[in-house]
Formats: sequence, structure tokens, C-alpha cells
Amino acid sequence: MGALRGKPRDWAALAIVVAVALAGCGGSGAPSADRAKLAREISSQLQAGNAPAGLGACVSKQSLGLPTDQLRALANSGTNPPAATRQLAFRLVGTCIRQGKGIAAIHALITRAILTGSVRTLPTVFTNCIVAKANATTPAQLAQLISAYATENLAAAQTRARQVGLGIAARCFAAPGVMGALRPLFLAPVRRYLKTTSAVFRNCVVAKFEHIPATQLEQLALNPSTASARGEALGVHAARACIASGAKP
Repeated sequence: MGALRGKPRDWAALAIVVAVALAGCGGSGAPSADRAKLAREISSQLQAGNAPAGLGACVSKQSLGLPTDQLRALANSGTNPPAATRQLAFRLVGTCIRQGKGIAAIHALITRAILTGSVRTLPTVFTNCIVAKANATTPAQLAQLISAYATENLAAAQTRARQVGLGIAARCFAAPGVMGALRPLFLAPVRRYLKTTSAVFRNCVVAKFEHIPATQLEQLALNPSTASARGEALGVHAARACIASGAKP
């Protein structure tokens, strides 16, 4: 129950909140009054978890078709439901998202996460592109992502979500004006590092960085775990070339 009351913190969190909100139900053959009580409990959990009205109503309706043991498991799940119950909840959510329920709210959550994350420090033309493409994700695409939480372990599902985000970013690198706006950000730390070197050497190295192909910059941006090492290697290569040409530090 407590898991339903937290506010979503990442772009998949809204669906997760709804899913975990459901996660708990158990024992076929229970009387209809018992099932009705369990259904009301699930509905209350969804409301407490701030599930969008359309999505919450759909999930509640879907849950009524479950065997009573599963229905009871969802209703009594608590804050740390078993994996099987959590996956059941995600399946229900995925079914409703595929039907288009709660899509506007999920898109709004994606946008909020983008604009409050590290991306907010990037050029507006790039941020706007990411927001637009994220908001263009279809119910089928969102449902596919949610299904990963139902069929894979949490780490694998989160990796898939990150891959979706990186895919969106990659498509935006090719958008008009994006690379031109990003390149100065890439050059800024280079200029700072070279501040105490001679002007001729500094200008030579910066010129070489200015001519790094856009595809190479894209790979640096999309692979942050290796960006530092690769950037350093580029710097060493540029510095050696400049020294060889007579530009002394």
C-alpha cells in the first residue's frame, strides 16, 4: 500500500506506480462480495498512487477478470510485493497503455523528467527535440517498454528504458541546429584546460577539436561511461599533432 503513495521520479515511474499499486491478490472460489471488496481496495490504491483516471479505471476493470487468488495478491501486496505479483501488475498496466489509457499523463511525466534532469543544461533546440520525440512515443511503444518490467528483471528493464532514451537522443543529434548548438559545450572544457598554454598552441588544439566529425561527438555523448577516456585520447592526439607542427605549449 505504501508504494502507491510515492510520487513518480522518472519517465517510467508513473506506470510503475500504477503497477506496484496493483501488485497483490489470492484463492479461487471466493464469494462475489469478497471479490468486490478486493476490487475496491485495488481502486483505492490506484487513487492513492495518483494514477491517471483513465489508466486507473482501466486497470481496475482489467483486474476484475483475474482469478481471485491473483486479485487478492494485488490488493494485499504492500510496499514490496513478490516478483510474480509485480509482473502481473505490469501486465495489466501494459494492456491498458496499449489501449491508449493514461498516455497523456505518461507523456507529461516524460517531459517533466527530461526538463528537470541533466538535459535541462543543454541547448534548448536539443531539449525541445527530445521532448517532442518522447511525446510522440505511441501507446504500443510505451506498452512494450512496460512489458519489459513484466517479463525481465528490474535491472534489465531499466537498461531497456535507458536505451530508449539514448535512441531518442541519437535521433535528435541529426536535427537542424542541434550539433551547432552542442559543439560549443563540448569545446568549453577544452578551452578551460588550455587556458594557461600559449595562444598558438591553444588555437591549434581548439581548431582540431572544432573539426571533430559530428558522428564522433555523438558517440561521445551517447557513451558517457567511456567519454572521458576517449576525450582525453582525442586531446593527446591533437596536442601531439600541434606540437609536431611547431605550436609549442
